[in-house]
Amino acid sequence: VVFHLLAPQGAGAAFVGKGLLAGLLVFFPFFALGAMGAGDVKLMAALGAWLGWGPTLQVALFGALAGGVLAVVVALWHGYLRQAFRNIRTLFGHWWLFGLKPLPELTLEAGKGLRLPYALPIMVGLVVTLWRA
Repeated sequence: VVFHLLAPQGAGAAFVGKGLLAGLLVFFPFFALGAMGAGDVKLMAALGAWLGWGPTLQVALFGALAGGVLAVVVALWHGYLRQAFRNIRTLFGHWWLFGLKPLPELTLEAGKGLRLPYALPIMVGLVVTLWRA
């Protein structure tokens, strides 16, 4: 971040600000719903400040794809896949009836389901984004 702000070849404050905002906004809704930790949101904000808003959105997209695959693999490994789909159905029903609000039984704080460290899918998304550049 300091590089982009101070170095002659840096992209400037607007570049940093847009990237940071993109990184925050892309995963903040999941944090607000209790489905993601604040550390993952801060990691995306930091990557956004470094990469800019465009590559940050790519990292988020590829990270989401990697996260989905990893979630299915972990759920299968632990015999939790059927329960995970029931939880998703329950969550969508809750949102349909009560609006887009956290369902306390399925949040990170109160939920008893499996945890997925999302830094790993974010890293995969970063590697794929940099590889494609």
